[in-house]
Amino acid sequence: MAEYASAIAGLVSIGIDIVQIIYRYSSSVHEAPKSVARLSEEAASLQNVLEQLDAFLWKHQHDLTQASALFFATSGCNAWLADFKKRLPPLSSTRGVHRLFSRLKWPLDEKSTQQAAECIHRFAETFHFALDVQGLYAIDLHRHQYY
Repeated sequence: MAEYASAIAGLVSIGIDIVQIIYRYSSSVHEAPKSVARLSEEAASLQNVLEQLDAFLWKHQHDLTQASALFFATSGCNAWLADFKKRLPPLSSTRGVHRLFSRLKWPLDEKSTQQAAECIHRFAETFHFALDVQGLYAIDLHRHQYY
């Protein structure tokens, strides 16, 4: 009798786990268009800032060393950003079966895409830090010129 109770408890536990997995999956499918749109907007915004930073760096390259962390960070971030954009499924521009398939597949790709987004955010932190360091160099140079 105890064996049956143990088996039933195990089945109930598995059933609860399955219901939770199905709920998370269906929630992710439902939220897929919003998630992809938000990530696409983030990528477009970062791409715009990155292009402006890149133009600034090339305009003022004589003031910065080629070994500057900014040069390395922009090239690395461009590569990650290109890969990141490829990961985002076109949920809004496609129709029919392809759109449905992309939406159903999104929960399986969502975690790795979020991890790629986190990596891109780390690049942004590197930009901030490198700009702070460049600012310190500029202040130091300015101080030595006038004192």
